[in-house]
Amino acid sequence: MEIWGLRLVTFMANLIILISFIWLYVWIEQTKRQSFIVHHRNATLISLTAAFLLFFHVDSLLNIANAGHPVGYGWTFLNFQLITMLYALLSTRTRSMTIAMMLIGGSWFIWMMDWHQAWWVIFPMILTVVAHRFARPLTMKRWLYYPFGFLFAIPAYVANYQALDGIDVGWPFLLGGYLLLEFVLWETNWQFNSRVLNDRQLKKEAAIDSLTGLLNFGQFDKDLQAAFERYQDHNELYSLYTFDVDHFKAINDEFGHLSGNEVLKAVAKHLQQLSGTWEYRAKVYRTGGEEFSILLFDVVESYQRATEISQQLRHELNGLEFRFDDQCLHLTISLGQDRATADDKNYLDLYRRRCVLVYF
Repeated sequence: MEIWGLRLVTFMANLIILISFIWLYVWIEQTKRQSFIVHHRNATLISLTAAFLLFFHVDSLLNIANAGHPVGYGWTFLNFQLITMLYALLSTRTRSMTIAMMLIGGSWFIWMMDWHQAWWVIFPMILTVVAHRFARPLTMKRWLYYPFGFLFAIPAYVANYQALDGIDVGWPFLLGGYLLLEFVLWETNWQFNSRVLNDRQLKKEAAIDSLTGLLNFGQFDKDLQAAFERYQDHNELYSLYTFDVDHFKAINDEFGHLSGNEVLKAVAKHLQQLSGTWEYRAKVYRTGGEEFSILLFDVVESYQRATEISQQLRHELNGLEFRFDDQCLHLTISLGQDRATADDKNYLDLYRRRCVLVYF
């Protein structure tokens, strides 16, 4: 009775540790503030997984010794090792993580079994590759996830069972515990992923201008600051094109705001199409009522190319025609352009400077 009570308490304690592992794992996957982790994210995740696997293994050995070597006691920890490996494989989905788990799992099998039985290592290797190859459907469909989870555990159960000469390990407790861990893993991962997707959707919506579908001024401010920092740190040059739709207030007054909205949406559509034809990575923004801005990143300093892009913008947008109340409206814009310079002291200097340029 005491042994089973101890196994239950140990199971609950390790469950808390497993959930902590998942929280830490997700944080490492998502953080963008820790430069070391950002640059060595995959290696950090592999190290974290290996550390927790080692923890469960050592904890198993110590608790077995402390409990007087009860038969089958160490199986409580095997489930946690299996779930830790399964979570890492399904979450990271990188080749390096797959190879690391194959090496760790293979080493465990060879350590547990006699050399003449080492061929058993083939089965967990195959299942590890399957987990890597089909990680997405396995994490999206419960009817695939739960059976595969048990299939993933079978080779380890067989190896441990044979290594311990077929002892009675309390199979209902073992299999029930593994099912519970699968459930915890699924629900925890589902909650994390749902929160991440929800946060991404909220951030996306917060960054988008609802009328035109372009990025809004808030996102422009963030991207402009990030571009300035990259220029300061890595000399990655960027340029800014900003223009206003001429006489937009008169368009609203004469034809109504719905007509004005159609003009803005048409301009946004042409800008998105046009920006995709340039050799530089571009982001397009609606930065004011009738003001639009374009950031070009990692550009090559060339007055001729900057002029060509400006002329292309003018030619495309000034050629737009609209018909409202049987009247034909020809759109015109006032455009300003400049690039970052070494004299810029603030990320907004470029934005302010383009305002005092002579528009053409």
